[in-house]
Amino acid sequence: MKKKRLLLKTLAVAIFSGLSLVAVQAWSNPLIGSWEHTEPATPQGPQSTMKLIFTDDGTFEYDAAIASGFTVSKGVYQLKSDSSFVSEIKSSMMCAAGSPCMPNPMPVQYNVPTTGNFQVQDQGHLIIDNVTWTRIN
Repeated sequence: MKKKRLLLKTLAVAIFSGLSLVAVQAWSNPLIGSWEHTEPATPQGPQSTMKLIFTDDGTFEYDAAIASGFTVSKGVYQLKSDSSFVSEIKSSMMCAAGSPCMPNPMPVQYNVPTTGNFQVQDQGHLIIDNVTWTRIN
């Protein structure tokens, strides 16, 4: 009886600790929010703006302006440490100006886990794989 009570107490503490860890980890995820990055114009092409949205439910959306419209890629991500995450693209569409969106004809690797590294510069800036993103909300 004593062992059973100790086991139940240990299990309760383990469950409570696990739930607390999950709650703290979700609350303190520095990626959550909308981010923007602009590539300057070059001789090869015009200025391009990209938007990246991380949500607290583990999904992301990546929008990139292209010469004739924009692309939208959606997927899932998971934090792996305080400076890395793994993401997978689940869908990607190309939307040309004045036309309906269609599956992205450019090569996209779907459902392939990709590791990303990030560094929080300050509350409004994040570096992901050497690219600086600015928080827009």
